Amino acid sequence: MTVPNQSIDLAVTKTVNNPTPNIGSNATFTITVTNPAASTTAATNITLSDIWPQGLTYQSDTVSTGTYNSGSGVWSIASLNPGVTATLTITATVTTLGAKTDTVQISNLDQTDPNSNNDSSSATVTPVAIPPNLLLVKRVTVINGVDITGFQDGINTPSDPNNVGTKAAEDNDPLWPSPTTTSLRGAIHSNTIAPTVNLKSGDEVEYTIYFLNNGASQASNVSVCDFVPANQTYVGTGYNILSISADVGGFSGANYGITVLAANGATPVKATNAGDGDRGQYYNSSFPASCTGTNTGRGAVVVNIGNVPHATGAGTPANSYGFIRFKAKID
Repeated sequence: MTVPNQSIDLAVTKTVNNPTPNIGSNATFTITVTNPAASTTAATNITLSDIWPQGLTYQSDTVSTGTYNSGSGVWSIASLNPGVTATLTITATVTTLGAKTDTVQISNLDQTDPNSNNDSSSATVTPVAIPPNLLLVKRVTVINGVDITGFQDGINTPSDPNNVGTKAAEDNDPLWPSPTTTSLRGAIHSNTIAPTVNLKSGDEVEYTIYFLNNGASQASNVSVCDFVPANQTYVGTGYNILSISADVGGFSGANYGITVLAANGATPVKATNAGDGDRGQYYNSSFPASCTGTNTGRGAVVVNIGNVPHATGAGTPANSYGFIRFKAKID
C-alpha cells in the first residue's frame, strides 16, 4: 500500500508592539504559527528558528504551545491541529541604535509545506535616541571651615534670596539620592544661613556643584566648567591637607584645589590644578569649550567627569550622581 505524502500549508507571522522604541526600553515580539482549518491533518514536529540580531537583549518569553529555547532561538511544537494557532511572545531590551530586523523561519516539519511564501516573517524595530538631561545644582557648603548643614530649596520668586528662577523644580527631582540634606547639602545664598553670616574680606567659601543625569540615556564625555565668582580668588591649595586619595593621573607634589565625587556613596578624591592626567584643572585663561558661562576674570574650575549614566532610581546607578568642589577667598 502506498501512503500519500501529506501536505500542510502552515502560516507564520511576526509583529512587534512598538517599532520605534527608545534606547534602553523593551520591545515585545509576537510570533504565531497557524495550521489552517482547511487542513486535514495535524502538523507534527514543528520547529521555528528565530535568531536575534545584535542590539536586542532577551528578557522573557511566554509560549502557548511547545517550548522555546532562548539560547538557540528555537521554538519546538510537537503537534498542531487543524484550525489552531500557537503563539510565542518574546520581550527584549533595545540596547543600540540602528534598524534591527528579526526573522522567524520554519526549519522543520514532518509534513510537506507546498507554500513557502508564508513560512517566514520579519519584524523591524528602529530605536529612537532619547537625549540625556544633566541637572546641575550649586551650593555654598563650607564657610571658614564650618560646614553648612541642611538643604535649601530653590524657588522661582525673583524677590527671594533663594530664587533660582525656572530651575526651582530641579532641586526636587525624585532621582536625587535621599536625603537631600546630604545629597544637596548647602546654602543658595549666604544671607539665608542661620545664624547670619556676614562675609568679609579674607573669608573662605567652599562651593559644591552637584550633578545628576535624570534623562533617558547616558551623557557621554561630560565636562563641567564653573567660573570662580567675581571679587573672589581661587584657593589652589584648598584640599592639600585633606586626607583623601588623589585622583589618578595627577602630578606628584602638585597642589590640590578640587575634589570630585564620581559615584553616589563613594569617597571623594582630590584633583590638582594642573593640566595633568587627573580629571580636574584650574584655568586662568584660554578656557575649554565647556566654559560657556560669564567669565568673571577670576579663572575657572573644569572637571572632566566622563560618562554619566541615566538614573533609574534615586541615586541609582551610583555614578548617575556626584559633585565637584572648590574654594575661594573673598577679596
